[in-house]
Amino acid sequence: MTATAAIPVDRPSYHEGKRLYRRLVAGDLSHLAPVLASLQPLVGAAAAGLAARLIEAGVDADELLVRAALAHHVRRPGYLERMAAPDSMRHDLDGNPVEPVSARHRDHAAATRKAMGPSLAKARQQARRRTEREARSRWRATPAPVVEVKQAGRRRLAAPAGAGQGAVASLRDRLGIAARLSLG
Repeated sequence: MTATAAIPVDRPSYHEGKRLYRRLVAGDLSHLAPVLASLQPLVGAAAAGLAARLIEAGVDADELLVRAALAHHVRRPGYLERMAAPDSMRHDLDGNPVEPVSARHRDHAAATRKAMGPSLAKARQQARRRTEREARSRWRATPAPVVEVKQAGRRRLAAPAGAGQGAVASLRDRLGIAARLSLG
């Protein structure tokens, strides 16, 4: 009995798949699979159909490269969210609904999306809100700068330079000394 060695297959690189995916979504090949731009769930035979369309269009892409491109598509958070949505439908390459997504696939998509954590945009938004909240709490904790002006033997409370009349009222309210001092 002789052992047969497996013939090495040249797998497409991550970047080759990503490059083809970008061309399919927003580039010169977007007309071949308009469903990719909308992130709708795909039918199972999408890779073979897309490979055939690419060959007809004269693009040098085998099925392995198409699978690498579609791997980028199916791992996007928006795609997983649409897969996990109730009553979601699978679509063909032209965007026509074909069949409902099975409950098993819907559950798997929901679990995968949850494991990803918040998207980058949501994480940035949460960080910005947290920073704003901290800035507001620091602002409340620090007293407003007060300038005391002595005029002809009288003490007068004034707002910082450049502040309007509302700032004087705000200072008066903050310090609670309206009854003790005459403010102008």
